[in-house]
Amino acid sequence: MSPDPSGNKPWPHQCDNHQELPAWAACSSCGRFVCRDCRSLEPTQEFSLCPQCVHTRKLALLNVGRTAGTTPEVGEDLADETVQDGTSEPKSVLDYLPSIKSILLSPTRFFSAMHSTDNLRHAITFALVFGVIGALFTLAWAPLMPQTDASLLEAQELSGLSRTMVVLALMVLLPIASALEVLLYTGGIHLMMRWVTPNRGRFVTTLKVVCYAMASKVLMAVPMAGQILTLVFFVSVLMIGVRVVYRLPFNKSLIAVGVPILVVASLGLASLGG
Repeated sequence: MSPDPSGNKPWPHQCDNHQELPAWAACSSCGRFVCRDCRSLEPTQEFSLCPQCVHTRKLALLNVGRTAGTTPEVGEDLADETVQDGTSEPKSVLDYLPSIKSILLSPTRFFSAMHSTDNLRHAITFALVFGVIGALFTLAWAPLMPQTDASLLEAQELSGLSRTMVVLALMVLLPIASALEVLLYTGGIHLMMRWVTPNRGRFVTTLKVVCYAMASKVLMAVPMAGQILTLVFFVSVLMIGVRVVYRLPFNKSLIAVGVPILVVASLGLASLGG
């Protein structure tokens, strides 16, 4: 069976964005296979474009318009676009604020366009930055949280170092700890995805979802309630991200995200108890 160039019949391929759906065309720009839902036709109806290339063209139009001092009509989803373009690197943490706002307040919209807004390097950098920021807030509020303070005291006794040196050592290790956290959750969710929906989950896509869910770590800035808020938003954003990206029903996204989180939480509690 050979591909139907007219796009009127399914191709013997799967959509690159939705592995469970057949492809109906190939993007005229990048060659990705796209399903009916992903395909966007040019006004002439002669060319098909994938969501990634459609978004890239809108960003290009938006950037040109901003350079010229105008705001072209590119759609509501790009109205506040600043750093979600994989070609533009943020220059400071403040440049991430529009992304943080979108992830925490409009996660469905954010993840609907996630595959077309960023490259993997941007997502990983995002996760490391906010993983470290969240951990720094945890250390800052340690005197107000008995359990965290007790852990620091225990680390002092075991290492024989002063509290200041223990904190400095932890700060050096924070990026590694954040990377391990991301990989742990990604691996767990990916394994569960392979179980609940065989042949659908893609490791890189799941990795991006977990990376952007790390936006919830900024809520550690809230004294006392930061840990609860972070956990609630982290789980919620993960579930929405997995459900939107992979088009899963609620029960399957709950299993894919909930089981790894429960396992990690159980391991954490066991280590504290030991």
